[in-house]
Amino acid sequence: MLRTQNHNNQQADTGRVVHIRAEQFGEVGCEALLAASTVYIDARGGVFADLVRGLVRTHPFKFPPRLNLSGSQKKVDLDTTFKKEVYTDISKLDFFNGIGGFDKTTDSYVISITPEIRPPAPWSNIVANKDIGFVTTDKGLSFTWARNSYDNKLTVAYNDPLSSDTSEAVYVRDEKSGEYWSPLPMLGDSASRYEIRYGEGYSEYITHQGGLRLRLRMHVAPKEPIKYFTLDIQNNTDIERVLAAFGYFELLMGSFPEETKKHIIFNIRKGNIIIASQQYRNNFVDSRVFLGIAGGADNYTVSKSEFIGRFGNVLAPAALSREGLSSDHESHGEPAVGFSRRVKLSPGENATIVFFMGESISEDALEYFLERSCDAKSAEYSFLKAKTYSNSVSKISVELPDRELALLCNRFLLHQTLASRIYAHAGFFQIGGSFGFRDQMQDALFLLWHDPKWVRSHILESAAHQFIEGDVLSWWHSYNNFGARTRISDHHLWLPYVVSRYIDFTGDKSVLDEQIPYLNGELPGDDEPQSVIGVFYPGRENGSLYEHCIRAVERAL
Repeated sequence: MLRTQNHNNQQADTGRVVHIRAEQFGEVGCEALLAASTVYIDARGGVFADLVRGLVRTHPFKFPPRLNLSGSQKKVDLDTTFKKEVYTDISKLDFFNGIGGFDKTTDSYVISITPEIRPPAPWSNIVANKDIGFVTTDKGLSFTWARNSYDNKLTVAYNDPLSSDTSEAVYVRDEKSGEYWSPLPMLGDSASRYEIRYGEGYSEYITHQGGLRLRLRMHVAPKEPIKYFTLDIQNNTDIERVLAAFGYFELLMGSFPEETKKHIIFNIRKGNIIIASQQYRNNFVDSRVFLGIAGGADNYTVSKSEFIGRFGNVLAPAALSREGLSSDHESHGEPAVGFSRRVKLSPGENATIVFFMGESISEDALEYFLERSCDAKSAEYSFLKAKTYSNSVSKISVELPDRELALLCNRFLLHQTLASRIYAHAGFFQIGGSFGFRDQMQDALFLLWHDPKWVRSHILESAAHQFIEGDVLSWWHSYNNFGARTRISDHHLWLPYVVSRYIDFTGDKSVLDEQIPYLNGELPGDDEPQSVIGVFYPGRENGSLYEHCIRAVERAL
């Protein structure tokens, strides 16, 4: 086989067998090669063809048995429903456009989805604090990141508007009939109605299916790297219901699935809490992702093939046709985390199940966060605290002839600027994770009315990303200074403009005397690519902010 390969053909990047002696790598290189490999074959074990055949289903994974449903266990008779479906009266929403409107009683935006009416494109909500955040859409798609939305996604970002995939899902199954539903529109009954609420710091999904009222609220703690999924189930029938709630999370822990997913390692803690780590990367190697159910899960899996199925998808996961999850700590292929918890509800009774996911960078912090998140009361407490924090943020109040524009200015624009622009650096279509020099300078003008101290600190941070020649990094990642130096001609001019606006607004002229270093780096030439991308470091030369502004102007002349 090796003799038939053209080893000198450097154009063939795939489909080749390359023979390299182990001593050429050294001990560390061999360990790295083994870590990166998907298949390992020890040629000393016999004939190559036999070894390859031995890899095929050597240890077949035993899934839990399928649900044993007798003929008497029929689907739920909806005639037993004694409580009517209750949704928000859309006629009372402000500025209702046929799909959604503002609810002034809860300060949230309400979207009403029916089989006939759905948004024409993804309507998304960004929820984030300084450490963790997520994107949700009207369909129920959700993905989460921590510290950096590009390089440290905790779950996979399926941001294709035509796709029916999501890396985070919640289901409720009737244990007697085997029927299952979801509060998320993309996963639940397509004939049902859904109400989606986008508030400051949370997204909420409400529906009535199978004689149950399902409500799922996602939010992040205001100052902790924890995301909560609070599932409330109410039995609206006159019969006792035995139900099981399932949560599914397709972990990524990096930038791209093909780079990281096969290197995720799992540890199991008391209460079936799962701790995931992934060190096959250059950044965020200290990350530990923890997932579980407050109060403990009945069982779990870390296998995507077990939960979804070999050829399945999130619309019809294989795990919901089986008695439960295996509680096997081996992933047996692609990794993904699933949990389940059974509940029994009398007529009219409701139960709350809290799934959680978060990140820790130290063992001490991990223990603290687990103690917090394992208590179901912490989710509700952090939600109330998040709403209190949102209400405490300084806001302007304007009166305008256009009431809709006034509502945006007085409430929603500030929250979305903070969440999506300052904390997340992400939206549904563009998940950048980086600071944009011009972009965040423009955001700073808006935030002058709310937090001048932050604007001052951001001005100094931005000036520290200017080169001695006067130009600036067009964008950069704050955790490693990886960015792009381009030939774009206007980015650096936003520095003197925002500084002048800041001084006019605050009267703080002392900011001009702050000493800030310049970056060193290669300058793109006329005959070279449009940008130089890499990690840039401060040089030896410093200058006052005033001098930085002068260099920016002179660069443009």
